[in-house]
Amino acid sequence: MIKCLEYKTREEALEEITKEDKDYIFLKHSFKEGREIKEHYHPKANEWIIFNSGECEIGLNSELGIFAPHSNALAIHFPKGKIHGLICLTDISYWVLRDRKDKTIYKRFGGK
Repeated sequence: MIKCLEYKTREEALEEITKEDKDYIFLKHSFKEGREIKEHYHPKANEWIIFNSGECEIGLNSELGIFAPHSNALAIHFPKGKIHGLICLTDISYWVLRDRKDKTIYKRFGGK
């Protein structure tokens, strides 16, 4: 199941997600409508996206869902080792948060 959490504010989302003392990676992405982030996974890092604006279709393993922020604090969690990707249905902006530095492994035809 794609875990989607709504918070009152982005600050509340960050406080909740970063409760543990770790070396978090924090990035901002902005993409145009139609951009596809190919399926990939991070073997050792959990990942969250926290929306600023836009709408996208997200895939996590074999599940699909369409997500758009109803507030500035919609967060989606991608557990470590789980294949995920997205397609931008509109122009989109979001923050990416990982709980450690890790490589990105893109899925290939016929397997991981």
